[in-house]
Amino acid sequence: MIDLTPIEIRKKKGDFPRSLRGYDAEEVDLFLDLAADRLEEVVTRVRELEARVHQLEEELAEYRTRE
Repeated sequence: MIDLTPIEIRKKKGDFPRSLRGYDAEEVDLFLDLAADRLEEVVTRVRELEARVHQLEEELAEYRTRE
């Protein structure tokens, strides 16, 4: 899997060559912003879920030691 961060996506703005019949640069920049924002949301949610899993694993271990 490729490691891609929201910052790397935002840095890509302006890196694409312009051509006469190419994509609209403003539309591409808007899409990159939206993709970076969504990726940021996903990364934040994954971190929250990983923390919750860790918490639940600790609780489970505690319950097992009580048995």
